[in-house]
Amino acid sequence: MNAALTNSSTSTISTASRGQIWFDALTGTASSRPPILSASADLGGETAQFISVVPDLEQRFPRACDNVVGLEQGWGLAQAVRAVIETDASEPVKRPIVALVDVKSQAYGRREELLGLHLAHGLPVIP
Repeated sequence: MNAALTNSSTSTISTASRGQIWFDALTGTASSRPPILSASADLGGETAQFISVVPDLEQRFPRACDNVVGLEQGWGLAQAVRAVIETDASEPVKRPIVALVDVKSQAYGRREELLGLHLAHGLPVIP
């Protein structure tokens, strides 16, 4: 079920994951660039923001090349969510955010650990 995708410069940038397939089917677009796809589309008569993580063979962190969430994917997801929140801040109706999550695991390799990714587990801050 993996098909090679190409960008406008015809270089291979990703393999089609289930996240990519669902994203394309739900949004009707394949214009976003891996590893984070984000697009607005109709969902039950209202506009929703769809966000997905997909494989990116050009990823600089080796363990994050095969559809796992590493440092850059986590940062990209946060940026995509914050962009929706900021865009909708002054709107009377906020868009729902639909996250299409189909990843193998988190990419905690030596490089990610050196950057401290393994420390960011969402634990509560206790004063």
